[in-house]
Amino acid sequence: MKDEPLLDRSELMAHIRREYALDIVTLTFLPNGFASHCYIALAADGLRYFVKICALTPIGLRFAEQLDVWLPLLWAMHQQQLFSRVPLPVTTVRGAFKSYFDGMAFAVMHFIEGELLGFSTRPSDDLLAQIARAMGSIHQSTGKLDISAVSVEQFAIPFEADLQQALVVLETITARDSWGKQALRDLLLSRRAELQGQLDRLHELQQWARAHPTPLVLCHTDMHGNNLILDQQGAIHVIDWETPLLAPPEQDMFFHARDRFDFFLDHYEQVRGPVQLDSLRFGFYFYRRNLEDMTFLIMEILYENPDDVQTRINLAGLEKESITGWRNFESNIEKVEQVLQRRKELADGS
Repeated sequence: MKDEPLLDRSELMAHIRREYALDIVTLTFLPNGFASHCYIALAADGLRYFVKICALTPIGLRFAEQLDVWLPLLWAMHQQQLFSRVPLPVTTVRGAFKSYFDGMAFAVMHFIEGELLGFSTRPSDDLLAQIARAMGSIHQSTGKLDISAVSVEQFAIPFEADLQQALVVLETITARDSWGKQALRDLLLSRRAELQGQLDRLHELQQWARAHPTPLVLCHTDMHGNNLILDQQGAIHVIDWETPLLAPPEQDMFFHARDRFDFFLDHYEQVRGPVQLDSLRFGFYFYRRNLEDMTFLIMEILYENPDDVQTRINLAGLEKESITGWRNFESNIEKVEQVLQRRKELADGS
């Protein structure tokens, strides 16, 4: 849970009134933003808006640059009726998609009423089918949007240097350091060879992916339960578009490539038609996302966590999710291959 930044709410409301011509009467802070400060703004007419302010941190500043990429994309999706269950940006009185307050870039969007799907609940078949069709619609929109500003997948491993440096730092941790850093040292250094094995396998999959190009589509890159809202009518909305990417469809699909993957593909292809996929490309995303998330948790413990509570959460995530996940990647690749092979045989037989 994040603390509210030290900013003047009344000044922020006045700024939104001037910049967006919205008669905002209250602001409610949401303590769950990642690299951003989030508020719900209530207008005098009863309408609610979502305000996302990019923090003045390295990640927040990168997200601020991305506002110029994803806000126009969402606007175009609505205007062209390609896929409307994404946040609708509000433009300023000058027609801009973003503004600045206290040096921080921010955006205002229409608020989506509903509940986060989350990670804890296994989605029903109906919800999983909706997610698949939503993903298919987003991917299908690629050729109808201006994607010239969207980054292209390079199959890079940008976090590797931070991860390797963190392991070096852990070797210097002593009894004089915090209990959290000592616990992190004990957790990881005993598994250093295993961790290096995960990185080595990721490099193998990276080389394979670069050697086997495939058509790219507009990907959300984080289309899991914590970025999906279920509205009161039972429809799924896709939020948090900070990191769009032109990438193989496997980049979005890998979140849903375990449970009922055959069922997922049936509904995805209802929208997009048949697609060519590869289990090794899924493998690259399995490994990369795990190690990327792991590096983020490690860096927070070493350099950023303000209290013991967040450190305990990070340590639990490292042990129960990141490290536990290692043993499943190769079997997950095999399961995906079985599904893809079975579908190919059925298609050839027809």
